[in-house]
Amino acid sequence: MPTSRHSMRVAAQRSVRAEVVRSADAEISSLASSLSDITGRLGSLVGSLRAAGDEERSGSLLAVEKSLETAIRRLDRLLSSR
Repeated sequence: MPTSRHSMRVAAQRSVRAEVVRSADAEISSLASSLSDITGRLGSLVGSLRAAGDEERSGSLLAVEKSLETAIRRLDRLLSSR
């Protein structure tokens, strides 16, 4: 019965794809969480450097912080679009 074998193969492929997607979603969520932690640390460092008068480095790190915030939003959109 080719039809039932085909159906079984299609079901198995769907199951594998679903597992890959679940795994990817978990990894994306973990990455977003890690980036959030790093962004918070950067924010604290920016504040300290500004207070110390180091505008050059605080400005550069602020740009990095903003880039990471953008990355976090994109990762969050990926997760919410599912």
